[in-house]
Amino acid sequence: MAEGTAAILLVDDHAVIAAAMVVALQGQGFDRVMAVDDVRAEAVLDQARAFGPDIVLLDLHLGEGQLGVPLIRPLADLGAKVLLFTASTDRRAIVGGLQAGAEAVVDKAMSFEKVVAILRDLVAGRELMPREEREALIEAFEQVSAQEQERLRPFDALTEREAYVLRCLIAGDSPKQIGRSEGISVSTVRGHIERILLKLNVNSQREALALARAAGWPGDLPA
Repeated sequence: MAEGTAAILLVDDHAVIAAAMVVALQGQGFDRVMAVDDVRAEAVLDQARAFGPDIVLLDLHLGEGQLGVPLIRPLADLGAKVLLFTASTDRRAIVGGLQAGAEAVVDKAMSFEKVVAILRDLVAGRELMPREEREALIEAFEQVSAQEQERLRPFDALTEREAYVLRCLIAGDSPKQIGRSEGISVSTVRGHIERILLKLNVNSQREALALARAAGWPGDLPA
């Protein structure tokens, strides 16, 4: 496949960036380059079916909470080689993309010249990420994920109210403050705390907070 005949599809929710990439790649001899005009999943697939891309540069985050990862397999099934094109450091999503069949991950922070070199390697049929490297990365991530799940397992036993109370304690609220905000008595809050300690197998509120911090629970609080 020659550079001039390779069809490249850009899937990026930043229209200005995508349009600039189209012009820049055409200037490097890639004649058949197109950016999607709608990043919703079905629209992307419809345009891909019509265009028939050999390569897809797919952004990991497509806006409004939509990830590009679910598009990888359908695009690959259409015969395209998919590159995750992202500035994200979301390791879970990146590894998920490799598991789904992405050829490699292209960092948006790298120079345009390096992006062009990667595309030329792909067009020439050169392997971007050796299978051993890919499998080692996925295996290492799966091991870390298993360890994370094991650390978080005790917190799965908490009821919704108990988890809420523990979140409040982590945020620095006292039992009295929690009771006032929830419209319940302090003794009721302390009852929730006692059950939290029992389920986490710790002896004090301080230990419960230390265990939560060590486990990275709940995971969505600001650092």
